[in-house]
Amino acid sequence: MLRLDQGVACRKTEMDLENKLNLYQIFQQLYTAHPELLADLLHLENAEVDELPQAIAQHRYIMGVIEDDAVYLMTNLLAGRTHKLYQPQGIWTMGRGQDNALTIIDEHLSRHHAAIQYIATQGFFIHDLQSTNGTFINQEPVTVPLQLREGDRLRVGGIVFSFFCCQSKQAAPLLSDDLVSYFSQSTPTRLPEPSDRTAPLLNPNRKRLQQRKTAILGQESAEEQPPAQPLEIITLTSEEQAKVLDRFFQRDEEDD
Repeated sequence: MLRLDQGVACRKTEMDLENKLNLYQIFQQLYTAHPELLADLLHLENAEVDELPQAIAQHRYIMGVIEDDAVYLMTNLLAGRTHKLYQPQGIWTMGRGQDNALTIIDEHLSRHHAAIQYIATQGFFIHDLQSTNGTFINQEPVTVPLQLREGDRLRVGGIVFSFFCCQSKQAAPLLSDDLVSYFSQSTPTRLPEPSDRTAPLLNPNRKRLQQRKTAILGQESAEEQPPAQPLEIITLTSEEQAKVLDRFFQRDEEDD
């Protein structure tokens, strides 16, 4: 009976090692093709638990609105609340600088990073203003002005958002007298303010994240980098890749 138990335990160990080897090979292939994904994985791992619901709840967007002769942008990139932005020349710049239409505090943004331009009868276009970290539309780098379409996904520096366009309106049908009476007699209830629950994660505690990343990779802590530095691509040796993978396995064992 003891010999049988030892055989089962040995077989289980062999299966665990085989699974780890297979996952490591998958991880290595993914890392080789997309090394920038590791930075995102480490950022998610290092994020505080109470920050994650905020990040998930905050769907960032910019909407171009054409209403008669007025053209403006609506966005929640500024302080996490929807703003209506009018620019008489039809050009909205974005970056870290305070003189932008959209001033966003993100260390991966250049002072003047990108711009959205409206051209009459043609639509909205995205420009990259020779930024350090680039502007991307649907994962493709913007090297020349490109027209924006409904549902496009854009990345400027470390900020990702969706673009929508509203250029038509229609009148909704009138309600019946009974429905109007119902609404006039109802008493709306206002929910408490969500406080910081939906605040965007534009400025995480980078010192804390760097310390936890250092613990994973076994490297010396680096000083906080100044704004507008190139987006960090973490280069790992095979041994360091194994450490990262082992960390995830150890977390699974702790959960068990």
